[in-house]
Amino acid sequence: MESKINILILEDVWEDAYLIEKSLKKEHISFDSLLVETREDFVEGIKQFAPDIILSDHSLPQFDSEGALQISQKFCPETPFILVTGTVSEEFAVTILKKGASDYVLKDHLTRLGPAVLQALEQKKLREQKKAAEQALYRQNEELIKINAELDQFVYSASHDLRSPITGLIGLLGLAKKHEHDLDLLREYHQKMQFSINRLDIILSEILDYSYNARQDIRLETIDIKSLINKCLRNLKHLPEYKKVEPRVTIKESVQLISDQHRLSVMLSSLIKNAIQFYDSSKHSSFFRIDVSVSDSVVITLEDNGIGIKSSVLPNVYKMFYRGSSQSQGAGLGLYITQEIVTKLGGEINITSVQDQGTLVKVVLPLLQPTDGPDRSLFTPEVIGKLISQYDKAGYLKGQDVVCKIFKPNSMDTWYCINMNPADMESIWCIAVIEEAGRRQVKVCSTLRNELESFTLPFLGLHIERDRHFKPINAQEAYEKLLSGEVV
Repeated sequence: MESKINILILEDVWEDAYLIEKSLKKEHISFDSLLVETREDFVEGIKQFAPDIILSDHSLPQFDSEGALQISQKFCPETPFILVTGTVSEEFAVTILKKGASDYVLKDHLTRLGPAVLQALEQKKLREQKKAAEQALYRQNEELIKINAELDQFVYSASHDLRSPITGLIGLLGLAKKHEHDLDLLREYHQKMQFSINRLDIILSEILDYSYNARQDIRLETIDIKSLINKCLRNLKHLPEYKKVEPRVTIKESVQLISDQHRLSVMLSSLIKNAIQFYDSSKHSSFFRIDVSVSDSVVITLEDNGIGIKSSVLPNVYKMFYRGSSQSQGAGLGLYITQEIVTKLGGEINITSVQDQGTLVKVVLPLLQPTDGPDRSLFTPEVIGKLISQYDKAGYLKGQDVVCKIFKPNSMDTWYCINMNPADMESIWCIAVIEEAGRRQVKVCSTLRNELESFTLPFLGLHIERDRHFKPINAQEAYEKLLSGEVV
Protein backbone atom coordinates (compact mmCIF):
# COMPACT_ATOMS: atom_id res chain seq x y z
CA MET A 1 0.00 0.00 0.00
CA GLU A 2 1.23 3.50 -0.78
CA SER A 3 -0.48 5.46 2.01
CA LYS A 4 0.00 4.71 5.69
CA ILE A 5 -3.01 3.47 7.65
CA ASN A 6 -3.89 3.42 11.35
CA ILE A 7 -4.53 -0.04 12.83
CA LEU A 8 -6.10 -0.40 16.27
CA ILE A 9 -5.17 -3.78 17.78
CA LEU A 10 -7.26 -5.12 20.66
CA GLU A 11 -5.07 -7.83 22.16
CA ASP A 12 -3.98 -8.78 25.71
CA VAL A 13 -1.01 -10.96 24.69
CA TRP A 14 2.00 -8.91 23.58
CA GLU A 15 3.60 -11.78 21.66
CA ASP A 16 0.45 -12.27 19.57
CA ALA A 17 0.33 -8.54 18.80
CA TYR A 18 3.97 -8.71 17.65
CA LEU A 19 3.20 -11.61 15.30
CA ILE A 20 0.20 -9.74 13.90
CA GLU A 21 2.33 -6.68 13.08
CA LYS A 22 5.08 -8.86 11.61
CA SER A 23 2.65 -10.62 9.27
CA LEU A 24 1.33 -7.25 8.05
CA LYS A 25 4.82 -5.94 7.37
CA LYS A 26 5.53 -9.03 5.25
CA GLU A 27 2.66 -7.90 3.01
CA HIS A 28 4.35 -4.46 2.69
CA ILE A 29 1.45 -2.74 4.42
CA SER A 30 2.52 0.68 5.73
CA PHE A 31 0.83 1.38 9.05
CA ASP A 32 0.91 2.92 12.51
CA SER A 33 -0.55 0.74 15.25
CA LEU A 34 -2.02 1.25 18.69
CA LEU A 35 -2.23 -1.72 21.07
CA VAL A 36 -5.00 -1.69 23.71
CA GLU A 37 -6.31 -4.28 26.19
CA THR A 38 -9.22 -2.79 28.14
CA ARG A 39 -12.66 -1.51 27.18
CA GLU A 40 -11.77 2.04 28.26
CA ASP A 41 -8.55 2.10 26.24
CA PHE A 42 -10.38 0.61 23.26
CA VAL A 43 -13.03 3.40 23.29
CA GLU A 44 -10.35 6.05 23.79
CA GLY A 45 -8.32 4.56 20.94
CA ILE A 46 -11.28 4.77 18.56
CA LYS A 47 -11.87 8.42 19.48
CA GLN A 48 -8.27 9.63 19.50
CA PHE A 49 -6.39 7.32 17.14
CA ALA A 50 -9.06 7.33 14.37
CA PRO A 51 -8.28 3.81 13.13
CA ASP A 52 -8.69 2.82 9.48
CA ILE A 53 -9.20 -0.80 10.56
CA ILE A 54 -9.65 -2.71 13.85
CA LEU A 55 -8.07 -6.11 14.61
CA SER A 56 -9.60 -7.73 17.70
CA ASP A 57 -8.90 -10.86 19.73
CA HIS A 58 -11.95 -12.80 20.88
CA SER A 59 -11.29 -13.54 24.55
CA LEU A 60 -10.14 -10.65 26.74
CA PRO A 61 -10.07 -10.23 30.53
CA GLN A 62 -12.84 -7.58 30.64
CA PHE A 63 -14.93 -8.27 27.53
CA ASP A 64 -14.96 -10.20 24.26
CA SER A 65 -14.95 -9.54 20.50
CA GLU A 66 -18.76 -9.25 20.33
CA GLY A 67 -18.64 -6.38 22.83
CA ALA A 68 -15.77 -4.79 20.91
CA LEU A 69 -17.74 -5.07 17.66
CA GLN A 70 -20.74 -3.34 19.25
CA ILE A 71 -18.50 -0.50 20.47
CA SER A 72 -16.87 -0.07 17.04
CA GLN A 73 -20.28 -0.03 15.32
CA LYS A 74 -21.38 2.67 17.74
CA PHE A 75 -18.39 4.98 17.37
CA CYS A 76 -17.01 4.14 13.90
CA PRO A 77 -19.56 2.05 11.97
CA GLU A 78 -17.71 2.39 8.65
CA THR A 79 -14.38 1.08 10.01
CA PRO A 80 -13.63 -2.56 9.07
CA PHE A 81 -13.48 -4.97 12.05
CA ILE A 82 -11.51 -8.21 11.70
CA LEU A 83 -11.53 -10.91 14.35
CA VAL A 84 -8.02 -12.33 14.91
CA THR A 85 -8.22 -15.18 17.37
CA GLY A 86 -7.37 -18.76 18.24
CA THR A 87 -9.72 -21.62 17.51
CA VAL A 88 -13.40 -20.64 17.32
CA SER A 89 -16.33 -22.67 16.22
CA GLU A 90 -17.67 -22.31 12.72
CA GLU A 91 -21.02 -21.36 14.21
CA PHE A 92 -19.46 -18.45 16.13
CA ALA A 93 -17.55 -17.28 13.04
CA VAL A 94 -20.76 -17.17 11.02
CA THR A 95 -22.49 -15.28 13.85
CA ILE A 96 -19.78 -12.59 14.16
CA LEU A 97 -19.79 -12.06 10.39
CA LYS A 98 -23.59 -11.70 10.37
CA LYS A 99 -23.30 -9.10 13.13
CA GLY A 100 -21.05 -6.94 10.97
CA ALA A 101 -17.45 -8.13 11.23
CA SER A 102 -15.53 -7.84 7.95
CA ASP A 103 -13.64 -11.13 8.31
CA TYR A 104 -12.01 -13.47 10.80
CA VAL A 105 -8.48 -14.89 10.77
CA LEU A 106 -7.11 -17.67 12.94
CA LYS A 107 -3.83 -16.93 14.72
CA ASP A 108 -2.22 -20.09 13.34
CA HIS A 109 -3.02 -18.88 9.78
CA LEU A 110 -1.73 -15.29 9.95
CA THR A 111 -0.65 -15.46 6.31
CA ARG A 112 -4.31 -14.70 5.57
CA LEU A 113 -4.26 -11.51 7.67
CA GLY A 114 -2.54 -9.21 5.16
CA PRO A 115 -4.85 -10.07 2.25
CA ALA A 116 -7.86 -9.88 4.62
CA VAL A 117 -6.85 -6.37 5.73
CA LEU A 118 -6.34 -5.20 2.14
CA GLN A 119 -9.66 -6.68 1.03
CA ALA A 120 -11.52 -5.10 3.96
CA LEU A 121 -10.00 -1.68 3.19
CA GLU A 122 -10.85 -2.05 -0.50
CA GLN A 123 -14.45 -2.96 0.38
CA LYS A 124 -14.60 0.09 2.66
CA LYS A 125 -13.38 2.27 -0.20
CA LEU A 126 -15.98 0.81 -2.54
CA ARG A 127 -18.73 1.40 0.05
CA GLU A 128 -17.62 5.02 0.41
CA GLN A 129 -17.60 5.50 -3.35
CA LYS A 130 -21.03 3.92 -3.63
CA LYS A 131 -22.36 6.13 -0.84
CA ALA A 132 -20.86 9.23 -2.47
CA ALA A 133 -22.36 8.23 -5.82
CA GLU A 134 -25.76 7.64 -4.22
CA GLN A 135 -25.62 11.03 -2.49
CA ALA A 136 -24.61 12.71 -5.74
CA LEU A 137 -27.42 10.92 -7.55
CA TYR A 138 -29.87 12.00 -4.84
CA ARG A 139 -28.74 15.62 -5.13
CA GLN A 140 -28.98 15.48 -8.92
CA ASN A 141 -32.44 13.94 -8.67
CA GLU A 142 -33.57 16.65 -6.27
CA GLU A 143 -32.11 19.29 -8.57
CA LEU A 144 -33.83 17.67 -11.56
CA ILE A 145 -37.18 17.66 -9.75
CA LYS A 146 -36.66 21.36 -8.91
CA ILE A 147 -35.65 22.19 -12.49
CA ASN A 148 -38.64 20.32 -13.96
CA ALA A 149 -41.03 22.08 -11.60
CA GLU A 150 -39.47 25.44 -12.43
CA LEU A 151 -39.57 24.64 -16.14
CA ASP A 152 -43.28 23.86 -16.03
CA GLN A 153 -43.96 27.06 -14.15
CA PHE A 154 -41.53 28.97 -16.35
CA VAL A 155 -43.17 27.92 -19.62
CA TYR A 156 -46.66 28.77 -18.36
CA SER A 157 -45.82 32.06 -16.66
CA ALA A 158 -43.28 33.30 -19.22
CA SER A 159 -45.61 32.66 -22.14
CA HIS A 160 -48.43 34.45 -20.31
CA ASP A 161 -46.22 37.40 -19.30
CA LEU A 162 -44.76 37.73 -22.79
CA ARG A 163 -48.14 37.55 -24.52
CA SER A 164 -49.72 40.16 -22.27
CA PRO A 165 -47.72 43.23 -23.46
CA ILE A 166 -47.68 41.89 -27.05
CA THR A 167 -51.48 41.53 -26.99
CA GLY A 168 -51.68 45.08 -25.61
CA LEU A 169 -49.49 46.37 -28.42
CA ILE A 170 -51.62 44.63 -31.06
CA GLY A 171 -54.78 46.20 -29.60
CA LEU A 172 -53.21 49.67 -29.39
CA LEU A 173 -51.98 49.46 -32.97
CA GLY A 174 -55.51 48.61 -34.07
CA LEU A 175 -56.89 51.61 -32.17
CA ALA A 176 -54.20 53.88 -33.58
CA LYS A 177 -55.23 52.95 -37.13
CA LYS A 178 -58.84 53.85 -36.36
CA HIS A 179 -57.88 57.24 -34.87
CA GLU A 180 -54.86 58.11 -37.00
CA HIS A 181 -56.08 61.72 -37.39
CA ASP A 182 -56.66 62.33 -33.66
CA LEU A 183 -53.23 63.45 -32.41
CA ASP A 184 -54.22 63.55 -28.75
CA LEU A 185 -55.45 59.96 -28.85
CA LEU A 186 -52.36 58.88 -30.82
CA ARG A 187 -50.09 60.41 -28.16
CA GLU A 188 -51.99 58.51 -25.49
CA TYR A 189 -51.73 55.25 -27.47
CA HIS A 190 -48.02 55.82 -28.06
CA GLN A 191 -47.43 56.29 -24.33
CA LYS A 192 -49.27 53.05 -23.60
CA MET A 193 -47.30 51.28 -26.35
CA GLN A 194 -44.07 52.53 -24.80
CA PHE A 195 -45.19 51.21 -21.43
CA SER A 196 -45.93 47.77 -22.97
CA ILE A 197 -42.56 47.72 -24.74
CA ASN A 198 -40.73 48.71 -21.56
CA ARG A 199 -42.54 46.00 -19.64
CA LEU A 200 -41.66 43.45 -22.33
CA ASP A 201 -38.01 44.52 -22.15
CA ILE A 202 -37.99 44.10 -18.35
CA ILE A 203 -39.55 40.64 -18.62
CA LEU A 204 -37.02 39.53 -21.25
CA SER A 205 -34.12 40.91 -19.16
CA GLU A 206 -35.29 38.94 -16.12
CA ILE A 207 -35.61 35.76 -18.20
CA LEU A 208 -32.07 36.25 -19.57
CA ASP A 209 -30.71 36.84 -16.04
CA TYR A 210 -32.47 33.68 -14.87
CA SER A 211 -30.98 31.68 -17.75
CA TYR A 212 -27.48 33.08 -17.19
CA ASN A 213 -27.45 32.22 -13.49
CA ALA A 214 -28.80 28.73 -14.10
CA ARG A 215 -26.45 27.79 -16.95
CA GLN A 216 -23.17 29.68 -16.54
CA ASP A 217 -20.32 28.75 -14.19
CA ILE A 218 -19.07 31.16 -11.55
CA ARG A 219 -16.39 33.50 -12.93
CA LEU A 220 -14.14 34.94 -10.24
CA GLU A 221 -12.36 38.25 -10.58
CA THR A 222 -11.27 41.21 -8.47
CA ILE A 223 -14.16 43.67 -8.21
CA ASP A 224 -14.21 47.41 -7.58
CA ILE A 225 -17.48 47.38 -5.65
CA LYS A 226 -17.82 51.18 -5.65
CA SER A 227 -17.55 51.33 -9.44
CA LEU A 228 -19.95 48.41 -9.77
CA ILE A 229 -22.61 50.12 -7.63
CA ASN A 230 -22.18 53.38 -9.55
CA LYS A 231 -22.60 51.46 -12.82
CA CYS A 232 -25.81 49.86 -11.52
CA LEU A 233 -27.13 53.29 -10.54
CA ARG A 234 -26.31 54.74 -13.98
CA ASN A 235 -28.09 51.88 -15.71
CA LEU A 236 -31.26 52.63 -13.71
CA LYS A 237 -31.41 56.37 -14.47
CA HIS A 238 -34.13 55.73 -17.05
CA LEU A 239 -36.64 54.80 -14.31
CA PRO A 240 -39.28 57.54 -13.86
CA GLU A 241 -38.85 57.42 -10.08
CA TYR A 242 -35.03 57.61 -10.14
CA LYS A 243 -34.69 61.33 -9.38
CA LYS A 244 -37.25 61.10 -6.58
CA VAL A 245 -35.10 58.80 -4.41
CA GLU A 246 -31.73 59.71 -2.90
CA PRO A 247 -29.03 56.98 -2.95
CA ARG A 248 -26.60 56.86 -0.01
CA VAL A 249 -23.60 54.56 -0.39
CA THR A 250 -21.04 53.57 2.25
CA ILE A 251 -18.21 51.12 1.51
CA LYS A 252 -15.63 49.66 3.90
CA GLU A 253 -13.01 47.39 2.34
CA SER A 254 -10.14 45.88 4.34
CA VAL A 255 -9.39 43.21 1.71
CA GLN A 256 -9.95 42.84 -2.04
CA LEU A 257 -13.38 41.67 -3.12
CA ILE A 258 -13.17 38.62 -5.37
CA SER A 259 -16.45 37.28 -6.67
CA ASP A 260 -18.58 36.94 -9.81
CA GLN A 261 -19.00 40.49 -11.10
CA HIS A 262 -21.88 39.80 -13.48
CA ARG A 263 -23.93 38.02 -10.84
CA LEU A 264 -23.25 40.74 -8.25
CA SER A 265 -24.33 43.32 -10.82
CA VAL A 266 -27.62 41.51 -11.47
CA MET A 267 -28.27 41.12 -7.74
CA LEU A 268 -27.48 44.76 -6.87
CA SER A 269 -29.47 46.10 -9.83
CA SER A 270 -32.52 44.08 -8.79
CA LEU A 271 -32.38 45.27 -5.16
CA ILE A 272 -31.72 48.92 -6.09
CA LYS A 273 -34.48 48.84 -8.69
CA ASN A 274 -36.98 47.63 -6.07
CA ALA A 275 -35.92 50.40 -3.67
CA ILE A 276 -36.48 53.00 -6.40
CA GLN A 277 -39.75 51.67 -7.83
CA PHE A 278 -41.39 51.11 -4.45
CA TYR A 279 -40.55 54.48 -2.94
CA ASP A 280 -43.19 56.20 -0.78
CA SER A 281 -44.45 59.34 -2.54
CA SER A 282 -46.20 60.48 0.65
CA LYS A 283 -42.90 60.99 2.49
CA HIS A 284 -41.07 64.29 2.38
CA SER A 285 -37.69 62.68 1.70
CA SER A 286 -37.22 59.29 0.04
CA PHE A 287 -33.88 57.46 0.15
CA PHE A 288 -32.19 54.12 0.07
CA ARG A 289 -28.91 53.33 1.80
CA ILE A 290 -26.35 50.79 0.57
CA ASP A 291 -23.70 49.67 3.06
CA VAL A 292 -20.95 47.30 1.92
CA SER A 293 -18.37 45.75 4.24
CA VAL A 294 -15.59 43.51 2.89
CA SER A 295 -13.43 41.78 5.53
CA ASP A 296 -13.87 38.15 6.60
CA SER A 297 -16.97 38.05 4.42
CA VAL A 298 -18.91 40.37 2.13
CA VAL A 299 -21.87 41.99 3.87
CA ILE A 300 -24.22 44.06 1.72
CA THR A 301 -27.20 45.80 3.29
CA LEU A 302 -29.76 47.88 1.42
CA GLU A 303 -32.28 49.83 3.47
CA ASP A 304 -35.02 52.10 2.16
CA ASN A 305 -37.91 54.12 3.59
CA GLY A 306 -40.33 53.09 0.87
CA ILE A 307 -43.80 51.61 1.06
CA GLY A 308 -42.57 48.38 2.62
CA ILE A 309 -43.91 44.86 2.12
CA LYS A 310 -47.10 43.48 3.61
CA SER A 311 -46.55 40.77 6.22
CA SER A 312 -48.77 38.42 4.19
CA VAL A 313 -46.62 38.97 1.08
CA LEU A 314 -43.15 38.75 2.68
CA PRO A 315 -42.97 34.92 2.93
CA ASN A 316 -43.62 34.64 -0.84
CA VAL A 317 -41.17 37.21 -2.26
CA TYR A 318 -38.58 34.58 -3.27
CA LYS A 319 -41.07 32.52 -5.26
CA MET A 320 -40.72 32.22 -9.00
CA PHE A 321 -43.00 34.57 -10.97
CA TYR A 322 -44.49 36.00 -7.78
CA ARG A 323 -45.68 39.60 -7.90
CA GLY A 324 -46.75 40.98 -4.55
CA SER A 325 -47.80 44.41 -5.76
CA SER A 326 -49.64 45.95 -8.69
CA GLN A 327 -46.59 48.23 -9.13
CA SER A 328 -44.48 45.24 -10.22
CA GLN A 329 -43.65 45.56 -13.92
CA GLY A 330 -41.45 42.53 -14.54
CA ALA A 331 -42.12 38.81 -14.65
CA GLY A 332 -41.85 38.39 -10.89
CA LEU A 333 -38.36 36.88 -11.16
CA GLY A 334 -36.31 39.64 -9.52
CA LEU A 335 -36.01 38.39 -5.94
CA TYR A 336 -36.15 34.77 -7.05
CA ILE A 337 -33.06 35.33 -9.23
CA THR A 338 -31.42 37.34 -6.44
CA GLN A 339 -31.84 34.47 -3.99
CA GLU A 340 -30.60 31.94 -6.57
CA ILE A 341 -27.49 34.06 -7.20
CA VAL A 342 -26.78 34.40 -3.48
CA THR A 343 -27.20 30.64 -3.02
CA LYS A 344 -24.92 29.89 -5.98
CA LEU A 345 -22.24 32.13 -4.48
CA GLY A 346 -22.56 30.27 -1.17
CA GLY A 347 -24.20 33.11 0.75
CA GLU A 348 -27.40 34.01 2.57
CA ILE A 349 -30.05 36.66 2.07
CA ASN A 350 -32.57 37.97 4.58
CA ILE A 351 -35.36 40.51 4.02
CA THR A 352 -37.26 42.26 6.78
CA SER A 353 -39.92 44.87 6.11
CA VAL A 354 -42.63 46.92 7.80
CA GLN A 355 -45.47 48.20 5.68
CA ASP A 356 -45.42 52.01 5.24
CA GLN A 357 -42.01 52.22 6.94
CA GLY A 358 -39.48 50.54 4.67
CA THR A 359 -37.47 47.42 3.85
CA LEU A 360 -34.06 46.09 4.92
CA VAL A 361 -32.20 43.54 2.78
CA LYS A 362 -29.05 41.89 4.13
CA VAL A 363 -26.82 39.73 1.95
CA VAL A 364 -23.81 37.87 3.37
CA LEU A 365 -21.39 36.29 0.88
CA PRO A 366 -18.18 34.36 1.50
CA LEU A 367 -14.90 35.72 0.21
CA LEU A 368 -14.05 33.59 -2.80
CA GLN A 369 -10.55 32.88 -4.05
CA PRO A 370 -9.60 32.21 -7.68
CA THR A 371 -8.31 28.66 -8.21
CA ASP A 372 -5.25 29.47 -10.30
CA GLY A 373 -5.15 33.23 -10.05
CA PRO A 374 -4.86 34.10 -13.79
CA ASP A 375 -2.70 37.08 -14.67
CA ARG A 376 -5.39 39.61 -15.51
CA SER A 377 -2.79 42.01 -16.93
CA LEU A 378 -2.53 39.69 -19.94
CA PHE A 379 -6.22 40.07 -20.68
CA THR A 380 -7.15 43.74 -20.40
CA PRO A 381 -9.95 44.88 -22.73
CA GLU A 382 -7.35 46.80 -24.76
CA VAL A 383 -5.13 43.72 -25.18
CA ILE A 384 -8.01 41.42 -26.11
CA GLY A 385 -9.45 43.97 -28.52
CA LYS A 386 -6.13 44.47 -30.32
CA LEU A 387 -5.45 40.75 -30.45
CA ILE A 388 -8.83 40.11 -31.99
CA SER A 389 -8.28 42.68 -34.73
CA GLN A 390 -4.61 41.92 -35.51
CA TYR A 391 -3.48 38.41 -36.34
CA ASP A 392 -1.65 36.60 -39.13
CA LYS A 393 -2.97 33.05 -38.78
CA ALA A 394 -6.45 32.13 -37.68
CA GLY A 395 -8.88 29.28 -37.60
CA TYR A 396 -12.33 28.63 -36.21
CA LEU A 397 -12.93 25.56 -34.10
CA LYS A 398 -16.28 24.31 -32.96
CA GLY A 399 -17.11 22.05 -30.05
CA GLN A 400 -20.38 21.51 -28.22
CA ASP A 401 -22.03 24.93 -27.89
CA VAL A 402 -18.64 26.63 -28.15
CA VAL A 403 -16.99 28.42 -31.03
CA CYS A 404 -13.24 29.00 -30.69
CA LYS A 405 -10.99 31.30 -32.63
CA ILE A 406 -7.30 30.43 -32.43
CA PHE A 407 -4.61 32.73 -33.68
CA LYS A 408 -1.05 33.89 -33.14
CA PRO A 409 -0.55 37.69 -33.25
CA ASN A 410 2.14 39.02 -35.58
CA SER A 411 4.56 40.27 -32.94
CA MET A 412 3.83 38.05 -29.96
CA ASP A 413 5.08 34.64 -28.83
CA THR A 414 1.66 33.72 -27.55
CA TRP A 415 -1.21 31.65 -28.91
CA TYR A 416 -4.65 32.94 -27.98
CA CYS A 417 -7.91 31.07 -28.09
CA ILE A 418 -11.10 33.14 -27.92
CA ASN A 419 -14.08 31.03 -26.81
CA MET A 420 -17.60 32.22 -27.48
CA ASN A 421 -20.78 30.59 -26.30
CA PRO A 422 -23.58 31.32 -28.81
CA ALA A 423 -26.13 31.02 -25.99
CA ASP A 424 -24.33 33.79 -24.08
CA MET A 425 -23.13 36.34 -26.60
CA GLU A 426 -22.28 38.85 -23.87
CA SER A 427 -19.30 36.95 -22.52
CA ILE A 428 -15.90 36.03 -23.91
CA TRP A 429 -13.43 33.44 -22.65
CA CYS A 430 -9.79 33.91 -23.58
CA ILE A 431 -7.19 31.16 -23.18
CA ALA A 432 -3.56 32.13 -23.65
CA VAL A 433 -0.66 29.74 -24.11
CA ILE A 434 2.50 31.65 -23.28
CA GLU A 435 5.82 30.22 -24.44
CA GLU A 436 8.76 31.02 -22.17
CA ALA A 437 12.16 29.31 -22.38
CA GLY A 438 10.65 26.42 -24.33
CA ARG A 439 7.89 25.81 -21.76
CA ARG A 440 4.21 26.51 -22.26
CA GLN A 441 2.01 28.04 -19.59
CA VAL A 442 -1.78 28.15 -19.94
CA LYS A 443 -3.76 31.03 -18.48
CA VAL A 444 -7.49 31.64 -18.64
CA CYS A 445 -9.68 34.68 -18.12
CA SER A 446 -13.13 35.90 -19.02
CA THR A 447 -14.51 39.32 -19.81
CA LEU A 448 -17.84 40.79 -20.83
CA ARG A 449 -18.56 42.04 -24.30
CA ASN A 450 -19.72 45.42 -22.98
CA GLU A 451 -16.23 45.98 -21.57
CA LEU A 452 -14.90 46.03 -25.14
CA GLU A 453 -17.15 48.80 -26.41
CA SER A 454 -14.31 50.54 -28.24
CA PHE A 455 -13.51 47.52 -30.41
CA THR A 456 -15.30 45.86 -33.27
CA LEU A 457 -15.95 42.16 -32.71
CA PRO A 458 -17.26 40.92 -36.08
CA PHE A 459 -16.95 37.23 -35.19
CA LEU A 460 -19.52 37.55 -32.40
CA GLY A 461 -22.34 37.28 -34.92
CA LEU A 462 -24.57 34.29 -35.50
CA HIS A 463 -23.18 33.78 -39.06
CA ILE A 464 -19.91 32.49 -37.66
CA GLU A 465 -20.57 29.04 -39.09
CA ARG A 466 -20.70 30.45 -42.65
CA ASP A 467 -17.16 31.81 -42.44
CA ARG A 468 -14.81 30.15 -44.94
CA HIS A 469 -12.23 29.54 -42.18
CA PHE A 470 -14.67 27.49 -40.14
CA LYS A 471 -13.58 23.93 -39.37
CA PRO A 472 -15.89 21.53 -37.49
CA ILE A 473 -13.79 19.96 -34.74
CA ASN A 474 -14.31 18.55 -31.28
CA ALA A 475 -13.64 20.97 -28.40
CA GLN A 476 -11.17 18.56 -26.79
CA GLU A 477 -9.23 18.32 -30.05
CA ALA A 478 -9.16 22.11 -30.17
CA TYR A 479 -7.43 22.31 -26.82
CA GLU A 480 -5.00 19.56 -27.76
CA LYS A 481 -4.09 21.42 -30.93
CA LEU A 482 -3.69 24.63 -28.99
CA LEU A 483 -1.39 23.05 -26.41
CA SER A 484 0.70 21.17 -28.96
CA GLY A 485 1.35 24.34 -30.94
CA GLU A 486 -0.06 22.78 -34.11
CA VAL A 487 -0.92 25.32 -36.78
CA VAL A 488 -4.66 25.52 -37.29
